[in-house]
Amino acid sequence: TTHLTEIAKTHADELLGRQDVQSLLDNLALTHAPLVKELVPNVIPLGTLQKVLQSLLKEKIPIRDLLTILETLADYVPVTKNVEVLIGYVRQSLARTITKQYLDGEGNMTVVMVSPDVEDSINKSVQRTEHESFIAADPNFIQKIVFGFQGFVKPFAEKGLQPVILCSPNTRVYLRKILERFFPHVAVLSHNEITHDVTIKSLGMLRVEHAD
Repeated sequence: TTHLTEIAKTHADELLGRQDVQSLLDNLALTHAPLVKELVPNVIPLGTLQKVLQSLLKEKIPIRDLLTILETLADYVPVTKNVEVLIGYVRQSLARTITKQYLDGEGNMTVVMVSPDVEDSINKSVQRTEHESFIAADPNFIQKIVFGFQGFVKPFAEKGLQPVILCSPNTRVYLRKILERFFPHVAVLSHNEITHDVTIKSLGMLRVEHAD
């Protein structure tokens, strides 16, 4: 339908309702009926699938490869109920799609790396439950991260590139949450989401004074 095409085009995560998810499944069922019938909702709850798809769209990742998304969730839903963790596994399975979005004309990817101290501080601030995890970081520390990244915005713009931060899988979602309010267009990627054949060019390291 036109509505679904629009969602796929604009990546408008807030437009993706349950009925839209069902329509996407119905469309996939035209070619993979047994798989869809087996997995949703018996293995993968519709609400979980909706949250995963919304998260991908929010970070500008196309959801056209619904088959890969479903197969990945089928592998990991029995292992964890934590949606953030499931999203991480799905993103890894879409590495080729994600990588392609951020390559320059020569097939290289320009990024900002994250210092181990910053990653360690972020990981120490994470609170986890069975179903979700969230960051409870010191506002002063968050402000330092924001200031630290601010200096890299101009170099990306001068090269005509979208800002990309590369970090560890454990840190990615929380660093994204810290930065998205201030830099909504920055892509925060984990090492597991980049294909091995890509040359990474670093603009520098995101550091924070006295990260602890």
